[in-house]
Amino acid sequence: MTTHVLLGGAAALSTDSAWRRFSHASPALAWAGAAFLATSVLLLLPMAIDARQWQGVSTWLKPWKFNVSLAIQMLTFALFAHALAPEARRRTGTRVWMGLAIAIAVAESAYITAMAGLNLGSHFNKATPTLAVAYAVMGVGAVLLSMSGAALGIQIARFPRPGLSPVLRWGLALALVLGWLLGTTTGAAMSSHVNHWVGGIASDAVGLPLLGWSRLGGDLRPPHFIGVHATQAVALAAWWLHRRARPPGDVRRALLGTATFATLWSLLALALFAQAMAGRPLWAA
Repeated sequence: MTTHVLLGGAAALSTDSAWRRFSHASPALAWAGAAFLATSVLLLLPMAIDARQWQGVSTWLKPWKFNVSLAIQMLTFALFAHALAPEARRRTGTRVWMGLAIAIAVAESAYITAMAGLNLGSHFNKATPTLAVAYAVMGVGAVLLSMSGAALGIQIARFPRPGLSPVLRWGLALALVLGWLLGTTTGAAMSSHVNHWVGGIASDAVGLPLLGWSRLGGDLRPPHFIGVHATQAVALAAWWLHRRARPPGDVRRALLGTATFATLWSLLALALFAQAMAGRPLWAA
């Protein structure tokens, strides 16, 4: 596989050919990503006309953010599936993991959106036994969704498409596994608290625009965000280094560079977590 087939040449693509690139290896993942993206656009309407707020911001902001995030995750998986050997894509295990990822993403999106419609919190909500169970189930689902990415990464490492660059093979595998490890650990740490704030005030009203991250105290969402999106960051670093690797020595340096970037990204997540636990905001008001 050439770099152009996997990730390059985006500027020259038509909308139709771009869609074929995402949907060729895994139409189900691509359509799921497109559906979440469309849902996020549709959610802009109630966000504009519904004045209700939750924790100081529009009640519809959380489902909007989650649908955008799920769209990115599904489309990432669909794009990375190109790195798999065709026979590996057809393996039962691969299909089960990817189908599980889609099912969990749909369920989580539906629950978060429904709770927003009721102007109730979907996360950290243990007001009743039913809501406490629902929150626990959401946590299990989030772990399995992240784990499906790690499963895809392991498959890419074991069964790469013929001709795939070693930098992309191991870089994409590392990106997916690291996203699982960092996303799961930061998410678990956050869910062990009564909410994601550490000090300050329990409101997003004066937080960073769109993101809502606290500017008055610590907030555990930034390290979780960095952890979850390690997948995209490390993959982009691997692709960038791959584009510049020519002789065999450059390939080795590109692999080392990818591993170094992944290490630095992990340290960034750890530093942001320590900052949040110390009650210090990412960006003070």
